[in-house]
Amino acid sequence: MQSLALPRGASRVQTADPFALFLRQLPLKPPGSRVLLYNGQLKANQRAHWRVVDMDVGSADLQQCADALMRLRAEFLFQSGRGGTVAFTMTNGQRVSFSRWQAGERPVLRGQRFSFQRKAARDTSYKNLRAYLNFVFTYAGTASLARELPHRMGEWQIGDVLIQGGFPGHAIIILDRATGAEDSYLLLGQSFMPAQEFHVLQNPRRSDGWYSVRALRTAGKAETPEWDFPHLRFQHW
Repeated sequence: MQSLALPRGASRVQTADPFALFLRQLPLKPPGSRVLLYNGQLKANQRAHWRVVDMDVGSADLQQCADALMRLRAEFLFQSGRGGTVAFTMTNGQRVSFSRWQAGERPVLRGQRFSFQRKAARDTSYKNLRAYLNFVFTYAGTASLARELPHRMGEWQIGDVLIQGGFPGHAIIILDRATGAEDSYLLLGQSFMPAQEFHVLQNPRRSDGWYSVRALRTAGKAETPEWDFPHLRFQHW
């Protein structure tokens, strides 16, 4: 994100937050890259993105909107040596931790609840994290993430997410912030349906992806290329 041009007169907000720095350092594909679906086909709408993040999407239709945000959070914790703290709440309200998955336990759905059975040897590898995340993508989504995360009180921060929980719903994340003399700006990122490469959203009202905070607050909602959020209740990890 740090290579992306800023709005005129603006500068990046300084931060020491590790997750914010992680998001700022996400690698980008070259300008003009198109968004691919999980099956390698081109996404039908190629006007929704400003830039494409260089991150695989897997080979199944799993890593959609909230899923991509959960993966980013899990990848950050794993790379920070805190893989054992990765945990997400499923749509049924049960919290499933990667630490149990690392220990070889696997959730088995019985009716509407999961029971846990030891089915594998202990495995703390990244490959096992991805297997765990595929499970999460199957049984969690916008509805569960909206219930799980607390709402942001005060100024929006890098890493905050805007969620409209539902079936379907949608979720996006703040990837960067910049400020100028009269306004401040956000970069927003998403995946979408079907599962596709994660990308920096294009602002339909600008030639780039920066969103004016003043314009968002004035409107009281967020209009993005593929989803209009009727509220601005950002949530945080």
